Amino acid sequence: MRNVTIKNFRIQDFAGSGVIGIGTERLTVNAVKAVDDEEYGVASFLGRKTVIAESTATGAEEAGLYIGDSPHSQSRISGNSAFGNGDGLLIRDSTDVTVSRNALTDNCVGLLAASTQGASSGRLDIRHNKVHRNTEACPAQEIVPQRSGMGIAIAGSFAVRVHGNDVRDNRPTGPTAASGGIVVVSTAALGGADPQDVQVTRNTALNNEAADLVWDLTGSGIVFKNNRKRTSIPPGLD
Repeated sequence: MRNVTIKNFRIQDFAGSGVIGIGTERLTVNAVKAVDDEEYGVASFLGRKTVIAESTATGAEEAGLYIGDSPHSQSRISGNSAFGNGDGLLIRDSTDVTVSRNALTDNCVGLLAASTQGASSGRLDIRHNKVHRNTEACPAQEIVPQRSGMGIAIAGSFAVRVHGNDVRDNRPTGPTAASGGIVVVSTAALGGADPQDVQVTRNTALNNEAADLVWDLTGSGIVFKNNRKRTSIPPGLD
């Protein structure tokens, strides 16, 4: 299906997802409120040129906003608010996604970009988002481990730019595979990949636990530079 726009709807209390696109091209979701839907708030699978903008997703058990299984997606997620979900925004096994000016708060993870099928997630531009107070705790789901207290997590992804984001007060409240403000880790043990060519620059990351910047020392081409932070694991990340 091509050239579909969903605009100015409130979609609440569905047993499945609020808005879901499968195999679409040029799906636009604008000014939608997805509230307390059981699975995803707004989700796109196998999509290309998806736009999710100026929308709100809250109360989803999985992710409030989701792009999945979408190679070469050329998608944009901007100006949204996702709070009180499992994950605020999940990009899984997808490439060519721009994420900007979103508010991702009070979830288990604010933003998770994950490869679960080899190096399948990458070429991501993540900039100028507010990622605060993601302190909820989520149980393990399928191949996704327990998670809590992560702001922005780059998990096994490649060619990622994380720039100019405000990431504060993300702390775990339950068991978690990792935690911190901006986290770069491998998913190779889960069938994914090591991170490659990740640039974390000019972000503000403060009051996060276990640290403001976290890297598990896997992968190559990982750069932390000119970030405003107080703590890092390992020490010395800039």
